[in-house]
Amino acid sequence: MFDIVGSSLQHIQGGRLIPLAVTSAERSKVLPDVPTMAQAGAPGYQITGWHGIAVRAGTPPAAIDKLNATVNAVFKDPAFRTRWEAIGTPAVGGTAAEFGALIKSDSQRLGALVRSTGVTLD
Repeated sequence: MFDIVGSSLQHIQGGRLIPLAVTSAERSKVLPDVPTMAQAGAPGYQITGWHGIAVRAGTPPAAIDKLNATVNAVFKDPAFRTRWEAIGTPAVGGTAAEFGALIKSDSQRLGALVRSTGVTLD
């Protein structure tokens, strides 16, 4: 089973799931004893989940900048960071351009993986 740490953590802590590895490049702060996939013997296997906010194409840049600044301010709030990171999700802010680049990069990388395997939606 593959899942994000945030939704599995309570089950891991309750002993109902035993984690074998995390798929991120680094160990999870909330599961420091769980190796990465590379450390567990699968080098090059790295997939991380992320959350983001998207707006409709054509949204005025000033509105995007204001929304982005607000979200980044929330991520800097110590109370928010403590709660967010306690569920195993790093609080990472950035610019709209950086988020767009992440989406594009992940789409290209994972799209190539899907095409190379020949997997189909059934």
